[in-house]
Amino acid sequence: MYEYRNLLVSSLAAVVARILTHPLDTLKTRSQISSNNESLLYTLQKILALESFWALYKGLGIALLFNVPALTVFLNTYDLAKYLISFHTGLSSKSFLNHMISGCLAEIVSGFLWTPMEVIKIKLQASTAKVFEFHEEETLGLANTGSTKCSRYDTVQTTAGTIRNILAVEGVAGFFKGYWLSLMVFIPNSMIYFVSYEYFKSLFFSLAFPNSTPNAIPATLLAASIYALSAILSCTVAAAISNIPDVIKTRWQVLDQHEREEYGSSLAMVIHMWRTEGGLFAFTQGIGARIAYITPSMVTSMTIFDLLKRS
Repeated sequence: MYEYRNLLVSSLAAVVARILTHPLDTLKTRSQISSNNESLLYTLQKILALESFWALYKGLGIALLFNVPALTVFLNTYDLAKYLISFHTGLSSKSFLNHMISGCLAEIVSGFLWTPMEVIKIKLQASTAKVFEFHEEETLGLANTGSTKCSRYDTVQTTAGTIRNILAVEGVAGFFKGYWLSLMVFIPNSMIYFVSYEYFKSLFFSLAFPNSTPNAIPATLLAASIYALSAILSCTVAAAISNIPDVIKTRWQVLDQHEREEYGSSLAMVIHMWRTEGGLFAFTQGIGARIAYITPSMVTSMTIFDLLKRS
């Protein structure tokens, strides 16, 4: 039976996961929007040297505002879909097909919350990056003071300013820029993740508790370790595979309306990236940061979510 107290559980998981992993998300975004193929460590060093530690938490407020309801909707849609599919179709809740369909539905529904969050958050993180790159070039004597590309970002955007700018220039539709690209990223990611997670979780529980049913296993340290290990393995695989479309999504969402009109389409942007940034290598940017961010985030969320459901 589906329990609606899971709403509270998933909300707590969302808050803890976001606060712990937001700096990694900032590093991922900075890495993906950079055309210089900078390493994760170098990106971190630049932020700490030219900005501050708190720059790593740029966009945290809007992320928390959306992340709690978005992750709550995501986890509970998956859980509810898994139960309803099993109840109405007879397709076992342990079936990989059930897990794939449920993960797909969870992404489609929660995407209406994830996308506005990503658009606002990425613009905040990117605006800081642009200012930061400009001043670094200026320090090195490389900046072109007549460059409109740099001067557009002389003032770091605030959350309220970013929201007002999107509304003024693009309207409400601007907050959903990249929704379909997001689905291209996260539907495969979720399908791979949940199928892998359920498989590893079932495998490890059967090895650790051969004489117990999954629902009868208490919320112990061993159980928590199994959830965490299952999430780590699943996240690593899913995050690596879905990094290519994630780079495309991030690049497209950070563009303003004029820049998108110059490209004409996301496909034209992809072709430009391929030609000017080293082919396939351009789409591997941030893969380490993506795995480093998503893995602890999902490990925290899924471990807390599954443990508190048992308590």
